[in-house]
Parts: sequence; structure tokens; C-alpha cells
Amino acid sequence: MKSDKKSKVSGYVLTNQEIDKILIKDDIASLIQKYQHKVSFYCEHYIRKGLFTKEERSDVIQTINEQLWLKANKIKYQYNEQATVSTYLGTIIKNICLEIYRKNKKNVPLESVENDQILDYSILTKKGVSLNQLVIQEEVNRLHLILKAQTQAIRDKIQFYFKLCCRIPLLEQDVLRYFKSCPEIYLIKMMRDFGGDYQLMPDKELYAKINYYESVLFDKSRTSDSIKKWLKYRAEQLIAQMNKQSNKANYDLESFKILLHYYFLRKK
Repeated sequence: MKSDKKSKVSGYVLTNQEIDKILIKDDIASLIQKYQHKVSFYCEHYIRKGLFTKEERSDVIQTINEQLWLKANKIKYQYNEQATVSTYLGTIIKNICLEIYRKNKKNVPLESVENDQILDYSILTKKGVSLNQLVIQEEVNRLHLILKAQTQAIRDKIQFYFKLCCRIPLLEQDVLRYFKSCPEIYLIKMMRDFGGDYQLMPDKELYAKINYYESVLFDKSRTSDSIKKWLKYRAEQLIAQMNKQSNKANYDLESFKILLHYYFLRKK
């Protein structure tokens, strides 16, 4: 996950910043999706600061995304290119977090929080890779090796389910690896449901859709609770392995979910 990541467009190599500049002008939805890891990062940061509880996390993330949508035109037209798009968007997400806090807890002083300096991912650089990114890359590589040790069937199922849980857009190969003989009509339906932006899809609707596709394609039906239990069981297994391998690691379900975002981002 290098900060100077490049993509080729019509024979010209675009830097990550150039891609972001295109997205902020022409495709805010993709930009918001791309930076979901920042939404999670700031939410977790302010949970640790005491602004929100762990129980409020999903609601806060949903509200942040709703506000980003509402502010889309403002985000687009007020960007002056004095900072990177990543830093600019991070500041907006931080301010939205503070807005949410003020709205819910108006009479609590915020001086210590508002003056808080959060280290941005692009500040400390070493050959184009930030210190944070080096640590994240190491953790992502550890997770990759653990997943690689799973059977192919379990690995395909984990990737399918965990992408959905993290609201990461599915690729056609994700669907076809899990549903081996998926008819084209259902592949199209799944890509319509999960191939784009579905950040604001409630858990209840998400699990209902999963249950529908499994009942049709596997001729079996499970409850939302059973799907949640499977996800939690697999996540806890992987967390235990991650923590066991390193004395410094101390993952829980929430921090592991953030790591998954980086893992899937790297695999794009």
C-alpha cells in the first residue's frame, strides 16, 4: 500500500493523488468508498478519546457517510489543492465526528479534543511509504499468510463474507469462487447489490440478501443470527492467531475489521 501508488490510464501513469483529484471532481461516490479506512480510523480514534462508545460505532460510521454524501458538492467545490485529497478528506471526516459529538452531547467541553493532532497516513514518509503504512503492511502480510493456510473453500467463503461485512464492493470472482456454479442472472443481481457502494445498507438487509442468495444457489436457508455467529467465530479464530503470533498484537473485533479494510484494499 504505497502512497505513490499508480494506475495506467490511456498509456499515461497516474499517481494516487492525480486519481484522487479526478474522483473528487467527477466521482465523489468512489472517493468516499476508497477512503472508508479513514472513516473507520477516525471513528476508532474518537472512541478511544471517549467521544463515542464501541456500541455507537456502526451508527457513527453510518452518520459520517450520510454527511459526506450531503456535503458532496461542498467537498468538491471547496477543494483548493493546497493539501492532498487524502488529508483534505481526513479533516472533513474529523470535523464530522466532532459535529456528531456536539449534536448528541452539547454541554460537554471539547477543547482537548478539538486541539488534538491526529497523525495522517501521509505525514511520516520513508521512500514514499509512511511509518504507519509500513506497520499496516506488515500486519496485512501476516493476515495474508494466515488466510493462505486455510483450505481453499474456507478462504473463498471468508473473503466473500468478510468483504460484505466490511461493505467492500465485491468482484465477480469473489462471487464465482464462493458460488461455484452461479447462473449469470444471479451474478448480475449480486453485483447490483454488492458490486458498488452499499455502505449505508443496514445489517438486517445485508444478512437478508445473503440468506436469499444462499437459499437459492445452495438450496439451504439460514437465519441472520447463524450468519452472524459464523462471521464472529471465524473472526475470533483469526484474531487469536494474529495475537498469538505477535507479543505486540492485541486485536479485538473492531480493530480486526479495520485491518480487513486494509487487506482488501491491498488486494484490489
